[in-house]
Amino acid sequence: MSGTERVKGGIERVKGSDGGDVNSDTRLQTTDAQARNVNVNARAPLVIDSMVWEHSDAVLFIERASFGADAWTEGQFWSELGAPAELKRYLVALRGGDVVGYAAVQFIAPEAEVLTVAVHPEHRGQGIAAALVAALETAALGRRCTLMHLEVEQSNAAARGLYEHLGYCDSGSRPNYYGRGRDAILMSKPLGTVTASSEQT
Repeated sequence: MSGTERVKGGIERVKGSDGGDVNSDTRLQTTDAQARNVNVNARAPLVIDSMVWEHSDAVLFIERASFGADAWTEGQFWSELGAPAELKRYLVALRGGDVVGYAAVQFIAPEAEVLTVAVHPEHRGQGIAAALVAALETAALGRRCTLMHLEVEQSNAAARGLYEHLGYCDSGSRPNYYGRGRDAILMSKPLGTVTASSEQT
């Protein structure tokens, strides 16, 4: 997986609560300079944790580096992070305390849907995306979800290959989902039985 796959959830990403985008070009330029200089030892342990406001600068850099014109704004992230925990979960992958990736899932029990997965450009190919997806699955089980869904662009062979490796199977398609001529493939995976340990996640 390239680490840059956008998988849309059951609802569209929303703007700030006032209906507008919250953005500061000067602040984001500074953020980019700081986040771009992430220099983490690839041998450092990978830690998956809940995303908090303090991670926003690094997450915004990865978002923009991964999705370009389709990237979420700062206001959209703030709105999403304000969602009730029983509805959504945002996670970050940390190495040496630095954010090297992030992902999100939406719970609609007994089903769940991956909203997004992205990895820092300098840290792809290290199994970070797979670790994030596995953590999303554990979180979904903790919300009594037993089936995970996602959408992936048909042309993204690397992402589709990773999801297949993780046990996801094609379950449908959505023409022009990512724009004209850019179809989405729906993929799904049964998550098994909810256990006591998963409910504590």
